Amino acid sequence: MGNKVNGIYYELYENDSSKRNLVFIHGSGCNHEFLYPLAKELKEFNCYLIDLPGHGESDKQKCDSVDDYIHGVSKFVKQLENVTIIGHSLGGAVCLGVAARRIRSVKKAVILNSGAKFDHVDKNFKNKVLRNKVDRFYLLKSCGSFFCPSMYKLFTKLESDKTLINDLKICGNIDLLNKLRKVKIPTLIITGKNEILTSVDYSEKIHELIKDSELVVVPRTRHMLPIAKRKYVGDLIRTFVRK
Repeated sequence: MGNKVNGIYYELYENDSSKRNLVFIHGSGCNHEFLYPLAKELKEFNCYLIDLPGHGESDKQKCDSVDDYIHGVSKFVKQLENVTIIGHSLGGAVCLGVAARRIRSVKKAVILNSGAKFDHVDKNFKNKVLRNKVDRFYLLKSCGSFFCPSMYKLFTKLESDKTLINDLKICGNIDLLNKLRKVKIPTLIITGKNEILTSVDYSEKIHELIKDSELVVVPRTRHMLPIAKRKYVGDLIRTFVRK
């Protein structure tokens, strides 16, 4: 069932017997539907799938930096208890920013295929974004999992090119490295060994700077890890949340 809190749209898949709340935060150009296949693997918890501000059915507003997203998600999680925030790609960076704010209700964080600073993205891809163009072939190559039906289904539900380009420009300006030492909650970092969009060293840097963190690098997987390997990733998250 869908609803809104402070302009952020969410769908809640509730488990009446659980007091643990998982908040899923999608990546660039996506919406709440992207991480639904992963949430289905975690149905023993209360799963909140949100649309970032300006995405999906959330209130339309101009967001110029990751701080705009961090602020919106921070307000959302403050109205919950016992929260684990789970973010993919841009959503993972948002999670890091939220975690650095040390919000009382946020107990754990899961960072999927992400980084605190995206400082060596493919130059040709980046230059096209700066010219308001999207190299979809490069994106498809980055995602991998070419034979995963779920991936193609999700590609049909992406936001507009305008939204995707804005998010990619925001990613190009993200630098949360100096905030990572402020993260004092247990953090699980998962990425694909064959990543080319958010390279493995991004995840390694997060692991280095967050003291209470665990890093899992999954072989033969790229950027669509939480979809292509959703059962495996779900098991990792389940164990982490229950600790």
